[in-house]
Amino acid sequence: MSRVRINLGFAPTATLLAGSLMLAACGGDMGAAHPQPPSAAGWAGQEQVKQAIALLNQGKAPEARDILIKLLKKQPGDAVARKLIKQIDTPPEQLLGSESYTRTAVEGDSFSSLAEHYLGDPLMAYALARYSGVDVPEALRPGQTLRIPGKEPVVRTAKPAEKPQAAISSSAPAPAKPRPTAPKIATNPAKASQFRARGLEQLNRGVINSAVMLLSQASQLDPQNPLIARDLSRARRIQKTLKQP
Repeated sequence: MSRVRINLGFAPTATLLAGSLMLAACGGDMGAAHPQPPSAAGWAGQEQVKQAIALLNQGKAPEARDILIKLLKKQPGDAVARKLIKQIDTPPEQLLGSESYTRTAVEGDSFSSLAEHYLGDPLMAYALARYSGVDVPEALRPGQTLRIPGKEPVVRTAKPAEKPQAAISSSAPAPAKPRPTAPKIATNPAKASQFRARGLEQLNRGVINSAVMLLSQASQLDPQNPLIARDLSRARRIQKTLKQP
């Protein structure tokens, strides 16, 4: 079985920064194009940006800002440096809006993957961490309550099957036997959440086929859940890029 390592952290290298932006362009709610850094081979600010991102991930915003300001004095057009400084200097509500809802972090979550999922841009990870009141992004753990910008998706539940009406009298004709229908899979949002968490863990480890299988099971148990649908879609996109065994 083919395996590939998918890094869901806060973009530790210049190459992964560019790759993350390419992934963000494939999905997300914002729909706007985001500036992409030059290739790693010709990007003069590569090392400084890597240092700044590492410091932001540790919650050391002032130190990260100093590095980015020095970089911009040499390279005023560095789009990544400007994006990161904006997240440091601008209140997160101003960047992401005041309307929000809560979500519980699960195994495999990172602010980079969450920013890609909900904002369409993994480089907005630090702003999303501040928006959730998390000072040290790399300290994110399962069970933490996060704040997600926008309106909460509406999850529709299946209507219960109607019970057949009782016969009016013994002389009434027997009701026609219902035609056999395909068996329906009972919804189970709680179980679906467990499968989703395991699927994201497999995706983070690079076991793509297993991740697709687990996320598919989660989708069957909670077919109206938009978060599961998006995770499954992303896992299938990655699966298509792998060579078949």
